[in-house]
Amino acid sequence: MSISTVRTAPASAAAPVSGAVGIVAGEIEGRRLASALKRGSFPVVATAGEVNALLDRAGGRLDVVVFAGGHELLARGGPVELLRALRPAAAIVIVSGGGTAPVRKALRAGVDGFVAEPENERALHGTLAAVLAGQISVPRAIRERIVWTVFSLREKQVLQLVAAGLTNAEIADRLFLSESTIKSHLSSSFRKLGVSSRAEAAAAVLDPDTGLVIGQPIATPA
Repeated sequence: MSISTVRTAPASAAAPVSGAVGIVAGEIEGRRLASALKRGSFPVVATAGEVNALLDRAGGRLDVVVFAGGHELLARGGPVELLRALRPAAAIVIVSGGGTAPVRKALRAGVDGFVAEPENERALHGTLAAVLAGQISVPRAIRERIVWTVFSLREKQVLQLVAAGLTNAEIADRLFLSESTIKSHLSSSFRKLGVSSRAEAAAAVLDPDTGLVIGQPIATPA
């Protein structure tokens, strides 16, 4: 499947794709998103704070389910299974302010669209149109950061040892490198992972849901 970034169609374009929408969100956020969607061609049939309540209120089949607060939703882990269970009945769009690891996890769970919170009202209509047309939609700003990343041998070695809890000095001693070289490898790896701390890097390396598992710590350099 292709990953695309879509924009809201201009008024002169062909009739937009439409579909019944359900929203899983807190009360205030749910009202705001529902109001934004009702101004377009996407009727909101139900809003609820969690999946089961949404399905009860919606009654019939939903075409799209929008999850607000997607970063927290995916970080907790459990709701990913709910997304997979829901997937055959509806397209799924996550509205989130989280980093790239949650986006990867969402796509691996079968999510169809991802909207960044600062842009949600502007981008949501275009994202819904895309997923209803059978596309996957993610923001352009993070598109390059969610493709599977290629690491050099040294970057893999350093990340493995970071995940094992070693300091830069300990890693340098283990790999017979200078600390400045270790810092350079970490800077490159952080950029590729889309993270800003050792803890985030270790979590991404060790979490199988991110698709970035590199392996167990090594004892000596190649």
